[in-house]
This record gives sequence, C-alpha cells and structure tokens, in this order.
Amino acid sequence: MCSITDCSRDAVARGWCLMHYKRWRKHGDPSTTVRASPRQTPDERLRRVGWTVDVAGCWRWSGNINRGGYGTLDIFGSNQSAHRIAYEAWVGPIPEGLSVRHRCDVRDCINPEHLELGTHQENMQDMVLRGRAPSAKLTWDQVREIRASSEVHRVLAERYGVAGSQISMIQNNKTWKIDSPQVAA
Repeated sequence: MCSITDCSRDAVARGWCLMHYKRWRKHGDPSTTVRASPRQTPDERLRRVGWTVDVAGCWRWSGNINRGGYGTLDIFGSNQSAHRIAYEAWVGPIPEGLSVRHRCDVRDCINPEHLELGTHQENMQDMVLRGRAPSAKLTWDQVREIRASSEVHRVLAERYGVAGSQISMIQNNKTWKIDSPQVAA
C-alpha cells in the first residue's frame, strides 16, 4: 500500500505507488500536484526539485537520475542535465563546445563550487586520470590474433573471455577499428 496519505494504490518503489514515485522522480516531491510553471527560472526549477548535501559538500540531486548517473531536469520542454542547468543558473553561460566537468567526480552533484568548464578532451582525460575509464578486456595483440584466426566465434569467445558477438564485431571491423593508430604498433 502506498505510504502517501489517502492513497490506496499498491506500493511499487520507496513505499509509494507508481504515480507518487513518478512525481518524486520528476518533481522531487511524491505528493506534489502542481506542475512546473513554464515561467519558472532555471534557479527556481532547481530549488523546487532540490538536493541533499553530503559530507563531502556535494549537492546530490533529488530529482530524476539518468542511466549514466547524472541528474536530469525537464526545463522549457526538454530534458537537460541538472549540473549544466545549475552551472548556467548560478555561475554563468556555457560557451559553445565546452563541457561542464565535476571536480568532485560525483555525477549527480550540482554544487556550483564543484563544477568547472572544460573541453570534451579534458573531461575524458579526467576520467582516465581518476580511474573512471572503462577498461578493455582485450589488447591490440589479441585483436590481431582474433582477426587472423579461422576458428569459430564461440571458441574464440571462450578463449578470450568475451561474447561471441564481440568476436564478430572485431572481425568485421565494427569495434577495434583497423584505422586506429594503435593497430600499427
């Protein structure tokens, strides 16, 4: 049963029914019945949904979180990253071609003191330096061996600890592309 007073629907998440859970995800409050006014400023929208402050000083977004772990907010009819909205609302405009980076490495943080501008390349370098980059299971030498092999995908997949579909994509140059500078090594 939903924990919201006078609601008799079955609870599905966090003790709320689906309707109240969706309200919480979208607006930060499961019992809200008021829709966001299109006249609200980004600052007002951010404050309406809200955040919690953790021990490291991160302002953890209370609204919707996407699959990548970033806060999102529906503003002016489109879904946008909460940290970008926070930067624009509390720091200033984001020049064309720049990213808003998290100094704290907390994806749902919207604390303007933890946000900074940078290029996409700088953001990717941060990811590698801070140990957040996905690591490959294969090396270029193994990729060359896979491409040279005539064995069936299943056998190669078991040998290298990857899926058969990955073997197929390597052999068909869909991943680990031949024109990459590492191939010549």
